[in-house]
Amino acid sequence: MAQLNKIDMLIGGRVRLRRIRLGMERATLAASLNISIARLQAFEAGRERIGAQFLVDFARALGVPPAYFFQTPKFEVSAVAVLQHKN
Repeated sequence: MAQLNKIDMLIGGRVRLRRIRLGMERATLAASLNISIARLQAFEAGRERIGAQFLVDFARALGVPPAYFFQTPKFEVSAVAVLQHKN
């Protein structure tokens, strides 16, 4: 199994955090992107890399600019860590 990349995990965690903040179910986001829930889970966990086009698609679906996924305020980084351990 390949080692998880920290950047992929950060971006995936930001996707998950934004989705949860919006109160959006995985199924809803997955359907809007025309992907499976399993693939969305892989993206959110950082097990699958989010390419540039998908990053733009995620940004549109979640109502944020693509740069949002690279921001790392301390309180949000700790929230992502907590969320990753819960699910």
